[in-house]
Amino acid sequence: MDVENQGTEGIKKNIEEFEKLFNEYYMHLLQFIEGIYRKEDNPYYLSHPKLVLDSIRLQASFFKLPDEVQERLLLLDFEVFMHCDNVVDLYSFRDFLLENYRYNRATTIAERVDSELKLVREFIDNDIWGKYHNLPKRKFDFYRQESNVSLLLEMDYYRKTSSVEDKLSSQSELISPNVELIPQTELNIKTANNEEPKDIFGKYNEMVSKGTKSIDSTQDFVSKGIMLFNTITSLFK
Repeated sequence: MDVENQGTEGIKKNIEEFEKLFNEYYMHLLQFIEGIYRKEDNPYYLSHPKLVLDSIRLQASFFKLPDEVQERLLLLDFEVFMHCDNVVDLYSFRDFLLENYRYNRATTIAERVDSELKLVREFIDNDIWGKYHNLPKRKFDFYRQESNVSLLLEMDYYRKTSSVEDKLSSQSELISPNVELIPQTELNIKTANNEEPKDIFGKYNEMVSKGTKSIDSTQDFVSKGIMLFNTITSLFK
């Protein structure tokens, strides 16, 4: 969208709308992910009644953002959330995240998106929006031993190499409590004071099982990452 047709206040309004929709989408995605482990009493085992509409609204809101913001979000791999807006693809997306231990990557993308949106607001609030396009391209490999491969490319490879039978077999293994869901090397999420994450999402789990309460769309993305960790690992304690 052309920046001149928005103005800084219009940009800020669209950023806030996009952030709200992404919050709702992401929280419902977490509910859907958890649904695979409690199919007897979880209404989200096969699908989520709000996730499809969330995805469609999120895509429309994305194109209200300035072109520069869209480009930088795509560099953060945000595109992975824009390709699944129906029940079948969302089901396959969940399979991919769980079978390949990539839900932590999805959380990383969400945190980076949140940070970028805050950066946009900072530029607007300091009257330097005109310099936003001068920001350097994001690079995440300089402090990593392995390359930062796009999650979208991994998903494409997964679709081409996985058969339906393989997916069903892997899904059955994931449901088994004897399988270590998260490799030990990935169990390193800490809170801000360097303590182990505390069980602060008990009420959230109760809400998921009943499927009746609304989602708080203003929670911090870092908290969401910790919530995803607690939600999945608590099932195997």
